[in-house]
Amino acid sequence: MQLAPWLVSRGNPVRFEFISHKLLRLAVPFALAAVLAASMVLPGPVYRSALALQAVFYGLGLLAGLRLSRGPLARMSDAALTFVVLNSAAAVAFVNFVAGRKAVWIR
Repeated sequence: MQLAPWLVSRGNPVRFEFISHKLLRLAVPFALAAVLAASMVLPGPVYRSALALQAVFYGLGLLAGLRLSRGPLARMSDAALTFVVLNSAAAVAFVNFVAGRKAVWIR
């Protein structure tokens, strides 16, 4: 944003795409954590159902670590693990950005 402020100006024809894909995706991991926390705290069957679905999804991600053989469960667990890992990486990248850390790979 500092190097190319014109990306968010009204004259940029792909401003919506840039903001939605590049900027708002940094908020997704935090939104997922907020939805999980809200599902745990709020009463009602809708929130309990949402919590159960989230638990199943994150459980599928953990299940991918067991190296299942081929099949639909293995494919679903691999997709869940990929989703969790990518959103975790986005959260770490955002924290590094806010902390001002430039060197990501340190030996």
